[in-house]
Amino acid sequence: MRRTISARLVLLGLVVTLPTLADADADQYVAFNRQDVHITDFHTHLVWDRRVGPVVTFAEATALCAPNARVPTVKELLTLVDETPHPEYDETTGGLVTKMIDRDAFPATPVDAEYWTSSPSSPNYLFTVDFSTGSTATARYNGASLDKRRLRCVRFQK
Repeated sequence: MRRTISARLVLLGLVVTLPTLADADADQYVAFNRQDVHITDFHTHLVWDRRVGPVVTFAEATALCAPNARVPTVKELLTLVDETPHPEYDETTGGLVTKMIDRDAFPATPVDAEYWTSSPSSPNYLFTVDFSTGSTATARYNGASLDKRRLRCVRFQK
């Protein structure tokens, strides 16, 4: 009986700590575990926070990423868009939704709001990225704007 329990615990430990593969190409991300907070992109040398921030204004997003990270540019955030959309259960909607983000690399990514970028689209507006469609849009970011979007922080690593 004890051997069975011990064997199961060892197996569970291996499953949790073994590197996880992403949907992306095998050489896209450095090996990571399910519980890793960050993931590194081999090609761009960007280190992404796998946790998703709350729905916030751009000023709040900038403050939440600082001091060790920043809000990504539109080009950087678009590198996360999955070229093969897939249906996935979303806790926020309570049903299946199409997601345009690698579900293994970025689990539990809500698609209920667009994500901030730091790239201006015009005066007073920034590009945003929607992971339910893979498209970009714009949102007002300064002045008395109360526009809110989701946040994913990033930093560059040499």
